[in-house]
Amino acid sequence: SGLEVLQKIKSNFATQDIKVIMVTARAQKDDVLLAYKLGADFYIKKPFKVEEIYQKIQEFLQIDAAAANNEFYTTNVEDSLIERIKNAAKNLERDFIDKLSLFILNKKYSSRLRCESIIAAGVFKAEELIQSILMALDDDDPMIREKAAWALGEIKEQRAYGKLCALMKNSSETIDVKMAAAMAIQSLGREEEAAEIINAFKESMGMGVRRQRKKKNKTEKTNPEN
Repeated sequence: SGLEVLQKIKSNFATQDIKVIMVTARAQKDDVLLAYKLGADFYIKKPFKVEEIYQKIQEFLQIDAAAANNEFYTTNVEDSLIERIKNAAKNLERDFIDKLSLFILNKKYSSRLRCESIIAAGVFKAEELIQSILMALDDDDPMIREKAAWALGEIKEQRAYGKLCALMKNSSETIDVKMAAAMAIQSLGREEEAAEIINAFKESMGMGVRRQRKKKNKTEKTNPEN
């Protein structure tokens, strides 16, 4: 069957990197999930248009070129690659983990793509990517630092404790990064160390809500017809 052929291709070291697009009438959710778990790169349900297959082949060829050389890298290629990363994480395709290391630290790729790769690494709890994620904590982009802190919390990497504390206590750091670091520290079993920043964040959120309510009440009193 098609699934058996897929399994043979993806379980053979010599052929496992070959892209496989499943074209089938089996459209049940379980069939789709099984195909992705076995390593399918895309799943097209019948009936279909031949142009759809051509387009997907072109995207995969461009993605491979982009991953290898950062050539032909366009918004459409990036969107396709991000969707592929999301599908791999959703279906827990652990064979995809090695590909994530290509993007996490490569600043030639967008923050959006790099963040999605870090998120996937956290979903996979990919211990083999810990070094890359630790390095991402020093990135210039706060979004990258935030996602890296979150991923380390998901992996429960104790070696990250020192760097997470430094982020959490950095007065110039963004609140989102501090909060992600605090939550990660909490996941490491260090609740007391993270409690102060988490409580301060909750208090600031509560004050913000109270200010909005006061502003709304003041506006309603000023404009009662509204």
